[in-house]
Amino acid sequence: MDIAILLGVGLLAALHLVFAWRAFTSRLRLSINRRYRWVITSLLLGPMGYYAMLGLWPSELFCEE
Repeated sequence: MDIAILLGVGLLAALHLVFAWRAFTSRLRLSINRRYRWVITSLLLGPMGYYAMLGLWPSELFCEE
């Protein structure tokens, strides 16, 4: 296999893992089911899944007030 393909696949996998970790360690108060759904979606879809799940929740979850 070409080294560029291996490097690209490795970086893509790392990107997906980073966004799954960000979802797992988020400070949002979510139920376990919602948090795991967010982690799985982020793991499968990477940044697109991470930000898609953020777009589904009401903005009141993000306010610190």
